[in-house]
Amino acid sequence: MVHTCIGRDMVFGLGRLHNLPDFWWVITMNVEIRVREEWGTDLQDWAWSVYREAFKVTDRETPCRQSFSHDELLAALADPKIQKWVVEIGGSLAGLGLITNDLECVPWINALYFETRYPKLFSKHLIYYLLGIAADSCFSGDRPGKLLLDAMIGSLPEDATVAFDYSEKANPAIPIFARRALPREFQSEVLDRQTYVVCRWD
Repeated sequence: MVHTCIGRDMVFGLGRLHNLPDFWWVITMNVEIRVREEWGTDLQDWAWSVYREAFKVTDRETPCRQSFSHDELLAALADPKIQKWVVEIGGSLAGLGLITNDLECVPWINALYFETRYPKLFSKHLIYYLLGIAADSCFSGDRPGKLLLDAMIGSLPEDATVAFDYSEKANPAIPIFARRALPREFQSEVLDRQTYVVCRWD
């Protein structure tokens, strides 16, 4: 089943045609952002390709785990407790976003911490964890990611809380991206920082 949440025409280019200084051209492409529940083999392959490419550099630059393994991603695509969002631009898949309010679905965090610190929000399933956004490299810039984040956060209950993690070493710009892309103002709090240490004897 595919639920279409947003459909719009978006301007992707604006400029003058050569030798026609008074004539402007505009390229518009239809944009659709959806929650997708069924993932066939072709879509799974596309999702892994885009996801792996999006996190490849980050995973090489930090010991902090930033992403799912191949099998974990396929399990996430099949898990009804995880929302799988896709954005299509001009009829082509351009990005994937994952979010859940079941924190046990996030293998690299401690759900008990959230249950202890935010008991009311946790009991009402109002803590949504952003598992990742991956944009197809065929689309330049961060437009697919912004479209996905705007739709994902905009669909949440008004009293929901959103949590996410990132590597300060590998992705220092994530907070800036969040400020620009999130659909409404928010207060943020850093919950913890983990230090990775190597001891060597030469």
